Amino acid sequence: MKIYLKITDKMVKNYIQQYDDQNLLHTGSDKIIPGNLLVDRLEEYCTSIKKDSLRYLRIKFSEPLYTDERIVIEITAKNFTIKRIQSDKTVLLAFGSWK
Repeated sequence: MKIYLKITDKMVKNYIQQYDDQNLLHTGSDKIIPGNLLVDRLEEYCTSIKKDSLRYLRIKFSEPLYTDERIVIEITAKNFTIKRIQSDKTVLLAFGSWK
């Protein structure tokens, strides 16, 4: 399964307000998207595939993601990747496994 997504500035603002996230990395002109926001989305997608609660979700971040960047989430039966889409190539942002 491939999911194309763009995390907007508004989505980040709503998320940090909802969870009272005060980390300065998530505010200002070059906002880094909170990792937990991506994990929440990923968990939703994997749960919809499995049609049941997840037993675990492991993730390793390799690059930051900034607001309004296009990403693709690729999910297989046991693994996933999150990649930034840049022109004609992709850059690995995170990877992991789930069950």
